[in-house]
Amino acid sequence: MFASLSPKHKLIVYIVLAFFALVYASISLVNHYVFRTNGYDLGIYNQILYSYAHFKISLAPIQQPLINHIYADHFEPIFIVFAPFYFLFGSYTLLVIQIALVIGGATGILIYSLHVSKNPVLSIAIMLQFLGMWGIYSALSFDFHNNVTAAMLVPWLLVFTHKQDWPRIIITWLLMLACKENMALFTAFILAGLAIHHFKNNLLRNRLLLLSFFSLIYVVIIIGFVIPAHMIPGKDYLYKGMYEALGNTKTEILSTLLFNPLKVFHLLFNNQLSEPIYDGIKKEFHMAVLYSGGFFLLLRPQFLMMLIPIYAQKLFINDPQKWGINYHYSIEVIPIICAATISVINNHSILLKWYKLIMLLIIGSTFYFTFTKIKSRKSVWYDSIGVAIYKKEHYISALEIAEANAVLATLTDEESISAQSNLVPHLAGRDTIYMYPKVENARYIVLAPDTYTYPLSKEELLTQLEALKQSTEWNLQTQKGGVYIFKRK
Repeated sequence: MFASLSPKHKLIVYIVLAFFALVYASISLVNHYVFRTNGYDLGIYNQILYSYAHFKISLAPIQQPLINHIYADHFEPIFIVFAPFYFLFGSYTLLVIQIALVIGGATGILIYSLHVSKNPVLSIAIMLQFLGMWGIYSALSFDFHNNVTAAMLVPWLLVFTHKQDWPRIIITWLLMLACKENMALFTAFILAGLAIHHFKNNLLRNRLLLLSFFSLIYVVIIIGFVIPAHMIPGKDYLYKGMYEALGNTKTEILSTLLFNPLKVFHLLFNNQLSEPIYDGIKKEFHMAVLYSGGFFLLLRPQFLMMLIPIYAQKLFINDPQKWGINYHYSIEVIPIICAATISVINNHSILLKWYKLIMLLIIGSTFYFTFTKIKSRKSVWYDSIGVAIYKKEHYISALEIAEANAVLATLTDEESISAQSNLVPHLAGRDTIYMYPKVENARYIVLAPDTYTYPLSKEELLTQLEALKQSTEWNLQTQKGGVYIFKRK
C-alpha cells in the first residue's frame, strides 16, 4: 500500500495513524462506555444493525409513531455490509467501524497525494491536515452516522479515479450510494467535479458523467418512490418543510435557487430564523473551512462544486443545529479540502517550492482551530465533555459502570424494553425497544436518573420514577449501579 514510501516515512505514517486511532477511540468508545451515547441516533442504528444481523428489517420502534419502517426515514442499505460485525463488537460495532473508516480515509488521502505529487513529505502533511480537522472530532463525539462512511470513501474514489481502476471505482460508487440518499446526491456532484478535473481525458470524463447521471436517477428513485412507499399512509415526509426559507413548494424553492441569487447568498451566511441566539453559527462554519485550507477551494472550483449539495442541505435548512460545526454535519468537506490543497500546491511551482512552510501553516491553523473549538464554539447545544479527552470529566460516568453493565446484561434480547435515551444504544440489540417516556407494550422500563435524562428534564424523570415505584402496574425489580429496572406486573 505504501510501496513508494521509504522505511522512515512508513514508520512515521504508522505512528501517526496509530496515535490518531487512539485519540479517536478516546472520544467515541469512551463516550459509549460511560453512557454518553444516545437513542437518537446510535440507538436507532444499533437496532437496525441487530435486525440486519438477524435477517430482519427494522420497524423503527424507537422512532414510532413518526414512522414504522426504517426506509421511511433514510435508505441506508450499507448497514447490511456492517451487520456481520455486530457479533464481534456488539453495541460498539458502529463506533469501531466509524473509527476504522476515518483512519482508512486518512490513508486514502495519503495515497491520493502520493499519486498526484510523488512527494512523501507533502503527502504526509496532507494526511495530518485531514486527521486534524474539526469535522472529524465533532462527528466522533456524537454517535455514528453514514455521512462519515460516505465521506471517508471519497479519498478512495479519488485514488481509483486517478488510476482509472474501473472495477474499484464502481465498487466505491455503489458503496457511497448505499450510505444514504443525500450522500448519493453528494456522490453525483463529486463525480461531476472529477469529470471536470479530468476533462481532457475523454473516456474517463464521459464515464464519470454517466455515473453522476445514474447517481441522480438513484436519488430520484429513493426519495420519490422507495421512501414514500414505506411511509405511514397520511403521514408527511419527515423532512417536509425544512427548507421554507427558500419557498413552500418545490417550484418556489427551485425558482429561488435559479432566479434570486441575492437571497441564496444571504442564506449562506445569515440566520433565517427570528431567534438571535442562532446568529453567527453559519459564519463559524465558514471560518472553520478557511482555517483548514478551504481557501484552496476557490482556486479549484471543480472541488468547490462537489460541495454544492452539502452547503445547500446544511445552510438553507431551518434547523440551526445543522448550520455549524457540531455533530456530523460538516464531515463531507474534509476530504474535498485536502484534495483541493494537494491539487493547488502540486500545480504551482512557487507554492511547491515553499510547500513545507505552507503545509506547516495549514496544519498549525487547522489544529489550532480544532482545539479552540473543542473548548467553546458559537454553535448551540454544544457540550465539550464529549470530545475534551484532556479533561478528567470526559472519562467519568454518574453510573457504577461495571454494576450497570451487569444489570443491563440480565435483560435478554427477547424482552421488549423502554429505556432512557443514553441506555438505548446499549440495549438496542432486540426487536422491540422504545425510548422512554414512550412505553407502549414494553415489559421492562430501564432508567438511570443520575445521567443525561433527555427528552425529559431531571425533575420530570425523578417525578416519574417515584410514580413508577408507587405504581400498581410496575414492580421495581432491580436498583443497582445507578440503574433502575421496572417489570410490568
